[in-house]
Amino acid sequence: GRCALVLDTPLLLSASALHAAGFRFEDIWVPNPNAEDFDAITSQNPQIRARLCTSHELLAECAADTRGARGLPRHFHTVFLDFCGVWGTGQFKAGKKKRRDVEMLFGHRMLDPRGSVLGLTSSRR
Repeated sequence: GRCALVLDTPLLLSASALHAAGFRFEDIWVPNPNAEDFDAITSQNPQIRARLCTSHELLAECAADTRGARGLPRHFHTVFLDFCGVWGTGQFKAGKKKRRDVEMLFGHRMLDPRGSVLGLTSSRR
C-alpha cells in the first residue's frame, strides 16, 4: 500500500484527512516524541503506526532498515511535515534536524519513485 508520514496531534486531523483520501490507517506513520500525545494517539486509533520518537529518528530508522527487517517503509507516497517554528537555520538545533529530515527524504530516496507528495510548513518565529 501507499505509506504516509505525518506529524500529528492526538486529534489526528492530518491522519484522518489522509484516511478520507484513501490511505489505510495502518499505512499512516505518525512519529510523536511526547509520551502523553503518543498514548493518546494510540488509544484514539490503534491502527495508526504511531511511534514514540521524532520524525528525524523515524526517518533515520527507515534509512537504516535497508533489508526491511524491521517492517519499516522504504518509500513514502505522502509526507506532511507540519514543522512548528523555523527550519534550516544553523543557529537552532531543532532547525538543523528539520532540514536534515528533508535531506534524508531525498538523499535516501524515501519518496515513492512512482510519484509522491511532500508538504512542508514552517513559521518565522
